[in-house]
Parts: sequence; C-alpha cells; structure tokens
Amino acid sequence: MITTNHAHVQLNTMTPTVEHMKAKTIWINLVSPPQSKISSVLSALSLPKDTLKQPRTSLLKKIGDVLLLKLEIPQRNLPNSAIPYQVMMLTILVKENKVVTISEGDCPLLMRLEHEYLVKWAEQDTTSFVYRILSITTSSFLQATKEVGETIDQIEDKLKTAFNNRSVYKLLNHNKSFLFFAKALKRNHQLLLSLEEKSLLKADNEQDLMLSDIIVETAQAENLARIYNATLRNLMDAYSALIENNLSLSVQYLTIFVTISAIPMAVASLYGMNTPLPFQDESWVLTSLAGLSVLLVIVVLGIFKKKKLI
Repeated sequence: MITTNHAHVQLNTMTPTVEHMKAKTIWINLVSPPQSKISSVLSALSLPKDTLKQPRTSLLKKIGDVLLLKLEIPQRNLPNSAIPYQVMMLTILVKENKVVTISEGDCPLLMRLEHEYLVKWAEQDTTSFVYRILSITTSSFLQATKEVGETIDQIEDKLKTAFNNRSVYKLLNHNKSFLFFAKALKRNHQLLLSLEEKSLLKADNEQDLMLSDIIVETAQAENLARIYNATLRNLMDAYSALIENNLSLSVQYLTIFVTISAIPMAVASLYGMNTPLPFQDESWVLTSLAGLSVLLVIVVLGIFKKKKLI
C-alpha cells in the first residue's frame, strides 16, 4: 500500500514492496493530490484525463476495465469550527487487483484502514477490500452521529439551567452535521444499491451477503441521522419558543412593576404642585396619602391577579 501526497505516481513501479509480498490487492491512497499526480494515475490506468470530472449524480461508472465509485465519508472539522462534522468525497478506482483511493484531505477512516490493510486486506481479493472500505465508511458515519449526539446531550444539560441564544446556535450548527450525514448516507445507499444491481465487482455468495449487510447498515445509519436531525430540529423549536415565552414574561412583569410603581408617584405628584389643595396644611395628610397609595396598589394587584397576569 502506498499513501502519497507529493511523489510522482506510476502504477507499474510505485509499489515494489507490496508486489514483492505478492499481495493480492494493491492499494494506492492519494491524499489531496495535485492535478499532475491525478493525471499520472489516470494515464497509468489508461483512462482519459476527464475521468474524474463526472457529474455529482454519477456515483458508479464503468469505464473500460476500470470501475469508478464516488463515496462520501465523514470529515471532522477543526476544534474551533462551529460545525463539528462535514462530508468529503472519496473517489475509488478499481482495475484488476489495483485499488486507488483519492480523498480531498486527511481522513481518520483511511488512516485506520492502513493498518488493517497491512495486517489483513493485502492478502484478500480486491472485492473484499472495496467492500471493507464501504463498510468502514458506514461505521464511521454511525460513530460520528453518536459523537455529535453526545455533545448535544451536554448542551441540553446546560440549557436546563440557563437559556441563551448561543446554546441554541450551537444546537443549530450541530444539526447541520446530521443533515450532511443524512444526505451523504442517502447517496452512499444509492451507490450500494446500484453496485448490487449491476454486479460490477466479481463476488462470491459470501461477498454478496456482505454487500447486502452493508446496504442494510447504511440504510439504518441514514435513518438514524434523519431521526437525530428531526428530533434536534423539534428540540430547537421548543427551546426557541421557551426563550420567546421567557422574554414575553419578562416584559409582562416589567410592565406590571412600572404600572404599580406609578401609583404612589401619581398620588404624591398631586400634592407636589404649587397650587392650593385641600388639607395640604394638615399634619395627617402625608400618612393618608401613603395609605391611599397602598390601597390603590392592592386593588391593582388584585385586578392583575384576577386576570391571571401574575
């Protein structure tokens, strides 16, 4: 197996070590390769230069004796990114016993597969290795879905004690990952169904059963991502409604407070004017005004309570 980012690639000379091991499957993994390297690979496989420029809807295509598959895999974003996961395209080219994978960036999925390849898959046939790539892709989506779900549970725990827009935005960004997963898994499911229907890879009965299992797991992973997406969307709607309700209650209580506090101010202002008023020279007038203010406040509070405003 060769993983390369910069070396010039020639399929007939680039894997002497693996060939000396008499490997049944030769795997060439290209990570973010320049156009010159891609052209070299296509030339070595006797493919036209525009082979990879297929429509996005073209998931599976047979070009001569080369099989082209376009698979979507999960990609973890940087820790400071608002959206935890996105997806990226993994292009797979299969010719005889050679498998070429071209990814848009570093991928833990392929790093994990490198060790497995050296231990096991180099001595397995090409079909089994390709099916392993498809299977580990679905497993990675499931793992990423559960990981995002655990993070959302932590955010929910914080929202139970304090509602704020920032936490709701976090939920929104995490929900985007579920949306990416659901769309990617739907495409992968279509790819698997097409692969099973057209039988473009040589497979025995056991491998056919393996592909059927992968199809079922991918469909389940897609449903899980959609369920998470729908549940979180409903949860965000509930939290948004709750925040709006809390804001409405705050405005309501503030209005009641202002109304009640205006009563003693209104009563006091009557005797604050520079005009003659009844009993203004009496010693008990201040106490009477205070009592009147308290009485009016009690009456207004009773009205608010009767109308269930407090």
